[in-house]
Amino acid sequence: MSDAVSRVVSDASMASGPSLHAAGLRIDDRWLVRGVTISLPRGRLTALIGPNGSGKSTALRLVSGLWNPTEGRA
Repeated sequence: MSDAVSRVVSDASMASGPSLHAAGLRIDDRWLVRGVTISLPRGRLTALIGPNGSGKSTALRLVSGLWNPTEGRA
């Protein structure tokens, strides 16, 4: 593989996938998550761990685009 092709393949594999930047979701007067920043690398397996009720599922719904953040950006 040539250096140029190798560089393109390497750059593509490191391309950023879905991300959140300072995102939060507020429903009524309650913040479900706030200030979440995460970048999921494309083509990589990523685990999101934490205790029950910590916002894991909410963060995944935001980063996947199922829900829109109240603040920040997805």
